[in-house]
Amino acid sequence: MVMLAEKMRLKLLSGSNSQTNATNDEEMGSKEEMQDWLLSVGIISPVTKESVGALYHQQLSRQLADFVKVPLEKAGGIINLIDIYCLFNHACGIELISPDDLLQASSLWEKFDVYVLHYLLFKLLLLL
Repeated sequence: MVMLAEKMRLKLLSGSNSQTNATNDEEMGSKEEMQDWLLSVGIISPVTKESVGALYHQQLSRQLADFVKVPLEKAGGIINLIDIYCLFNHACGIELISPDDLLQASSLWEKFDVYVLHYLLFKLLLLL
């Protein structure tokens, strides 16, 4: 599954430098369809190691914090990382993250002023 996702991602990222005929127009239409599909599943611009380089885990951390708001509220304020991993990768479509990337990115939430920690602290205060 990961190999298929990677193949699709590479096909989308590959430039249209090779040909300028009707096949190229069809290819562009196909790429636009795939981009529309990615937009419809929830991730507008997935963070990739290629796109942000050394800042990958920081940017992924911010994107995860934004993404997890709705599932966190639906779950009553507590959600495990396995569920976040599954939901996020499902929404990403072809830009899958590894469990290690998720763990590193979520561990950075303490360093950033993110909604997730504020929400969890608020829920904790309500329980006290």
